[in-house]
Amino acid sequence: MLVSAMILGILGGIFGLLVGLFGYVVGGLAGAAGESGGGFLQIVSIAIPVASIVGGAMVKGNTMTGAGLMILSAVGMTVIFGFNFFTAIPLVLSTLGGVLGFITANQMKTVSRAG
Repeated sequence: MLVSAMILGILGGIFGLLVGLFGYVVGGLAGAAGESGGGFLQIVSIAIPVASIVGGAMVKGNTMTGAGLMILSAVGMTVIFGFNFFTAIPLVLSTLGGVLGFITANQMKTVSRAG
């Protein structure tokens, strides 16, 4: 299940980057219009999907941290972009990757106690 969590987290981050590029453009337009907070939106629009990619990449080595990053990325995307047609796929992929990572970590902990 770790490989599934890894693949889902990376795919969720890649699709999230496509949504994040839209947020990056909106932040740039807001900055050009003289509004404050445009730079923050640009940074967060790229950083949150990258967290899902990083979480997916590290879930095999450090399962709890990787799964936590994927869940954190899904929550961040929901807060920043909301849940709509465009964000549904990255949110579902990142959330499922994080949940699979947590389930696998729990199973590995149970097996190590029993063994």
